[in-house]
Amino acid sequence: MLDQFERSNKQREDSKRFTAQFFLILALIIGFYTGYGLLPPTDFITFIGFVFMSLVSAIGMFMLFAFIFQF
Repeated sequence: MLDQFERSNKQREDSKRFTAQFFLILALIIGFYTGYGLLPPTDFITFIGFVFMSLVSAIGMFMLFAFIFQF
């Protein structure tokens, strides 16, 4: 009985980890797409701005996903 509970708990934890990784990758993709739309990199300075805008957008999207799906 206890072994089944531990196995179920481990599966739930693995599922949460997979969900968090999936939404992190999705947020990074959306963030880079948004950053490219806002500030396309043409030289080194705008590339730094592009990376910064993309990461800020990705962090915001990930926080939104975490709030909505509660993982």
